[in-house]
Amino acid sequence: MFNDQTFQIFLFLIPGLIASVIMNAMVVRKNQSQLTKLIEALIFSLLIYVTFSGFAKNGNIFIISDFETPGLIYEFKSLIGILLLSLFYGVLFGGLIHYDVLLNCLRTVKLTKKTAESSVWYDVFKKEKCYIVINFVDGYRLKGYPRHFSDDPDKPYIYLQDSSWVVYNKKTKKQTLVPLNRGEIFITPEMKIEYIEFLNQDKKQSLSWIKKLFHKIKQLFNKITKKIFG
Repeated sequence: MFNDQTFQIFLFLIPGLIASVIMNAMVVRKNQSQLTKLIEALIFSLLIYVTFSGFAKNGNIFIISDFETPGLIYEFKSLIGILLLSLFYGVLFGGLIHYDVLLNCLRTVKLTKKTAESSVWYDVFKKEKCYIVINFVDGYRLKGYPRHFSDDPDKPYIYLQDSSWVVYNKKTKKQTLVPLNRGEIFITPEMKIEYIEFLNQDKKQSLSWIKKLFHKIKQLFNKITKKIFG
């Protein structure tokens, strides 16, 4: 049994910290304060311990001997169970945030207009799986498919594949595509962007099995919320 209360609190928060780290590794979020991270870990820890208490044969996860010297006692099986729950909740909430399931349900019943993304820039690029045309400040235009992109609009990094320069012919008044040698280019913030066009006619539909699963979950939530709230 440990008598150091500070260490006991830290030990209590470890499962929540593990779940929080896993979740944050899966999603793009704004920078959080240390207090916010601590509260998030505490909520995860409470959720994990409550779940474990409900399913474990012996619901006692920790034993408090008295008010003067509180302490924690873990069995090996309990540690394994708590660790698995930490992994489970981290992946679960990471997936729910990544696919915007919870806020999408609230948007369905008109309770919010917010999304789970860190910026409008990242939200649009993530959802619009299509070719784009980047219009630069100097007048040049570039078409391509954004394979990778930054989450910060103040640092607009974009990696384009299947890229071509869009050239306007004044004589014929038509646009022609001039493919790049390798078809790939990395756009940096030094290449000043004026605006970006999203070409929905060239939209790509490439859903992985995990994305299809969360998409079905989102549709199920929408149906349930519509039935409940009309």
